[in-house]
Amino acid sequence: MATIPQLQNKEYYSRDDEIAHYAAANRLSKPELCLINDFLNPDLTTLEGGTGAGRVAFGLAESGFTRITAFDFIEKFILIARSKNRFSGQICFEHGDASDLKYGDNNFSQIVCFDQMFTAIVEKDLRERAFREAFRVLKPGGIMLFSVLSLHGSKNNIVSGTLFAFIRAIRMITGRNKRTVDGLYPWLKRAGRLRLGAILDLPPFAYWANEEALWCFLEETGFIVELAVWKNKIEQKKYITSRADLSKAKATSTVVYFAVRKPETKADKTALR
Repeated sequence: MATIPQLQNKEYYSRDDEIAHYAAANRLSKPELCLINDFLNPDLTTLEGGTGAGRVAFGLAESGFTRITAFDFIEKFILIARSKNRFSGQICFEHGDASDLKYGDNNFSQIVCFDQMFTAIVEKDLRERAFREAFRVLKPGGIMLFSVLSLHGSKNNIVSGTLFAFIRAIRMITGRNKRTVDGLYPWLKRAGRLRLGAILDLPPFAYWANEEALWCFLEETGFIVELAVWKNKIEQKKYITSRADLSKAKATSTVVYFAVRKPETKADKTALR
C-alpha cells in the first residue's frame, strides 16, 4: 500500500501542468551525455529509472542504445512515453516501483537514473530499499549512474540556501525539526516555476542528500563508489573519487551525480572466461 508521502509526490507529478512540463523536455543535457560517453556501453542492457515522459530513454536510443527498459511510478508518464516512442524496437516503457522492482536478479548491465528519482522517494526505508533493488537487478561488474539533490549544494545556492534556512528556523520554533535531520524539504518548483507552498513548508517533500552519508550507505549496500561529481563540474571531468576528497570539496550545484558499480566475485569472473 502506498504511503502518504508517496501519494503526495504521485499527485504532485501527476498534475497536468507538471506532466506537460516534463513532456516538453526532449533531449539529454551536455553533462548527461558526458557521463554516458564515459561510463555506459550502448550494446549492453540498460534500465532507466524514473523515466518520466521518456526524455533520457529517447536520448539513449538516439545515441545508439538498443536494449533499454524504462520505468516510472506515474502511469500518465508511461502512457505519454509510449505514445511518443519512435524507438519501439529499442525501448520498452513500463510502469514500476523503484522500491519493488519486478525484474530478476543480475538482469541489467547498467542502470541510469538521471532525473533525481531517488530524491522523490521521501521515506528513508523505501529509498534505501530502492537502492538495494538497483543493486539486486544489476549484473556483477555493472554500473549505475544516478543523480540526487545535493544538501550541501543547497546551502551554497542563494534561493534554496535562504529558503531552507528560513524553514529550519520555523521548524525549530514549532518543534517540527525531524525532517531537517533527514534532509527533507518541500519541492521548490512546480512545472519549472517557484512553488509558493515551499515557503510555507508544505508537502510534497523531496530528499536532499548528504553526499558523504549517501556515499557511506552505498558502500554498506555493497556498491563500489567510483565517483561523485556536481552537475556543473561534469564537462570539466572534475570527478571526486574518494570519500575523503568529497568531505573536503565545495558543493557547486544543487544536483550531484554518482557512479557506482556492483563488484564481481571470483565466480563471476570465471564464468565470463
